[in-house]
Amino acid sequence: MTWKICLREGMCSLRGKYRHFFAVHETEAWLVTRPDLFPKEIRATLAKQKPPEQINFNTPPGKLLEDLFMKHVKRAYVKTTAGKNIFPKLDPAKVAEQCPYLHAMLIELRQIAYNESQSSGS
Repeated sequence: MTWKICLREGMCSLRGKYRHFFAVHETEAWLVTRPDLFPKEIRATLAKQKPPEQINFNTPPGKLLEDLFMKHVKRAYVKTTAGKNIFPKLDPAKVAEQCPYLHAMLIELRQIAYNESQSSGS
């Protein structure tokens, strides 16, 4: 039995609890909302880009960062290092202003949390 049939027929314990969210590109889409957190050599280029979830699909944000680092900073862009250094500095509300898919996900997650708190009497 497929998940779709299982959910439709109410045979799964996940009914009403499973959510599927779509993130456009990789998490770098969220990182590039803050050009000021990157090396000064690439800030201006990042600031001129389209909104992060609309950046060219042939050159998604991760690839864009790799290219910009090699061209302007003369070193490789390392996802794990950038993520560790930049993610803690991101404000989810500010990122969501530029990323509509993330915004929709955050709204739904807040609603789920609120509903759970109301049903558990908290």
